Amino acid sequence: MSGEQEHGLEGCHIKILTQYGGCALAVALCVACFSFPFQAETPAADPELKLVACSHVLVAQAKVDGVDRTFVIDTGSTTMMNDQTFSDVRSLPQSDSYLTTFMGRRAVPARFLLIGEFEFGGRKLVNIKLPAVDLSMTKLFCGKQFDGVLGTDLLTKLDVRIDFATRVAIVPPPIQDVVREIKSELHEWEEVFDHGDAPHFKEILGSDIVWVTPRLRLHGREAVIAYLQREYFEHQARIKSDHIAVSRSPGDANSYQISWEYKLNVGNCWRGDTALAIVHRRDNKEWEILSIEEGTVSQTEKTDPAMRR
Repeated sequence: MSGEQEHGLEGCHIKILTQYGGCALAVALCVACFSFPFQAETPAADPELKLVACSHVLVAQAKVDGVDRTFVIDTGSTTMMNDQTFSDVRSLPQSDSYLTTFMGRRAVPARFLLIGEFEFGGRKLVNIKLPAVDLSMTKLFCGKQFDGVLGTDLLTKLDVRIDFATRVAIVPPPIQDVVREIKSELHEWEEVFDHGDAPHFKEILGSDIVWVTPRLRLHGREAVIAYLQREYFEHQARIKSDHIAVSRSPGDANSYQISWEYKLNVGNCWRGDTALAIVHRRDNKEWEILSIEEGTVSQTEKTDPAMRR
């Protein structure tokens, strides 16, 4: 529709799933998806932010254009603002939106709010556009009306995780800092590998490491070291990283997934290969490898004098 295109919107489904009174209350909302031009800043807050339990939901404070606002945390929802709270809500000329609750289904206008600055957990997004809807039903959760629902879209952009078990919002280090640290760590691991230093390499491995090859599945440090000794260290193998991609591992703020492209020399030729690894930052800030899954050869083995070192 032309009205949607003018505002950079696309039709989509948004689903909220919260808990109330021990049963699931599903609220399905079909509104417009809104674009999020943003700027994330380095966190100035503590790594963990305590959340407040209110009946069966978690509640947090966030700043909207410098004003403290109260939000329900819902990682199954898209972020939306309460149109009863804000006076500068804007409407679109056309709307195919509808709201479905346990009380039935009714049409709602497609409305949105422009926010200059949204701050949570010491991180900020600027110049964002969020859907604005009637959230008066949030009174059912714990007897008060909230200013909005903080959902997975903004939490992802802010790079903040919610641990519902401990009722905290976790603000991990910026991913670009972690990437630099992991690249430096990989370089050190390569040096250990190239020297065939089995005792040192054993210290890098997690105690319950799982190492998967196209032929084997190995469990534990001893089995992995025996494999590396037999297949690589005894043959003076060398390794050289080509490219890595790092992403956060779900469920643990100190674990990361590495998609790894590298070259391996066993004997007198280099071959390209890939691996998927999970690494973890220990309490002493050192890194350990929790798992590695070796891929298949990505290019024909060939002698490459330029890669020798």
